[in-house]
Amino acid sequence: MSLFGKPKAFGLDLSDNALYLMEVKGESASSVTSAAHFELPKGLVEDGKVLDQEQLVDYLRNAVAESQPLAPSSNNVVLGLPESQTYIGHFRISKEISKKELLDEVYAEAGDNMPIDLENAAWDYEILATTEDAHEILFAAASAEVVEDYEHAMNLAGLDLKVLEPEALALSRSLIKPSDLEADQGVAILDIGARTSNLQFLDKMGLQLSLSVRVAGNDFTAAIAKHLKIKVDQAEIAKRSKGFGDAKIAATLNTIMLPLVNEFVEARNFYEAKVIRKVTDVILVGGSSAMPGIDQELQNLLRIPVSLGVPPFSFTDLQSHQIAAVSGLAMRGRILSSGINFIA
Repeated sequence: MSLFGKPKAFGLDLSDNALYLMEVKGESASSVTSAAHFELPKGLVEDGKVLDQEQLVDYLRNAVAESQPLAPSSNNVVLGLPESQTYIGHFRISKEISKKELLDEVYAEAGDNMPIDLENAAWDYEILATTEDAHEILFAAASAEVVEDYEHAMNLAGLDLKVLEPEALALSRSLIKPSDLEADQGVAILDIGARTSNLQFLDKMGLQLSLSVRVAGNDFTAAIAKHLKIKVDQAEIAKRSKGFGDAKIAATLNTIMLPLVNEFVEARNFYEAKVIRKVTDVILVGGSSAMPGIDQELQNLLRIPVSLGVPPFSFTDLQSHQIAAVSGLAMRGRILSSGINFIA
């Protein structure tokens, strides 16, 4: 048994096209005790929604059975819910509100400000910090139907879903230590996926702003295919192998990059004005972060240092951007720490 004891749950990251499983026993890069990776066929999960329960259950069972070097030590799961299916807000509530009344006040505030019907939602909150006059609240919600679909799939696979949290929280846990940040410093995470790009802004208090942008990897691929008059699969290969290292492809990629940069700048300006902190660094993750030269191109456009996200763990044949989210989920699973959880 390790110094840290037996893990209490394993992390599970599901996207539209892949499944990642990871269990860790400690905090070092070599702490991974169990891991698995499967590519998922189209039509199984789409935009974060489960479309084929039966087939997903088969993949879940296979992932557990084929995990290496060992199977997970328990059937307990910490699962991340994609940004496209979560709503995250941040607001302040007066300290004069009693603890007994705080829940009702949070619900009322969220009902006035969140773009989701809370009566048909799973939701939770946590107090990020308490100042002299207010509680800083992080609030998250998701469709109750979507949450129930994931719960049902886990149950059918013989798994016990202990935690369902926004993937944004898993990424931030994996890539940033708030305690390492200065009091006036903010950091951004830019997660460029296939369908959407997700923006997060964090500081010493934790996650402050999270939003989804409908500009992402598939748009880069489609632009290359159209401009070079090649098939989509050929464009995908060119994107991954050449990226911004090829002048002709780089010019095409920038037609997609510029709207993404504009969205980033608008969100950054909102964050900085709200919290009176300066964004000093950008951490890049997601499938498109593997494009050659994208980090330097973003740095030139944003005029802020941009680096590729590196999670605390590693596993054979899997790149950092692939395991960033599942690493954060495994970290929470190791001790089943408290925090936002859509499971009642």
